[in-house]
Amino acid sequence: GMVAIITIIVTGKGQRLGDLLAGTTVIKLQSVRSLATNPVKLNIDEEHLVVYSSVSNLADEEVALIDEALTFNVTEGNSGPANLLAQKLAEKMGITLSEPPIKFLYQVKKDYHFVMSQK
Repeated sequence: GMVAIITIIVTGKGQRLGDLLAGTTVIKLQSVRSLATNPVKLNIDEEHLVVYSSVSNLADEEVALIDEALTFNVTEGNSGPANLLAQKLAEKMGITLSEPPIKFLYQVKKDYHFVMSQK
């Protein structure tokens, strides 16, 4: 056990001696951001018109994925995850994506929060 601890400290990468010999990589995952720290803000009017009524079939986890994809787009300038998610959600919702993926995700998010606030 002591050799493993010393190896972890010496390598600086969290790798044990067995990891070094096997050529494996140690991956450190970041914690998921809370929605409170999410830089993606929404302004939803009380008279909001719902465009995608099928948002009521989405799970909270799917909306959290939208938040993460939009946040990644804003903070990293990478729209890849948002584009892929928009395609998958459009398929699930049974609609044809006729607007830019980022705009679609913002609309879905607004519609979802509005519909859920009405329940």
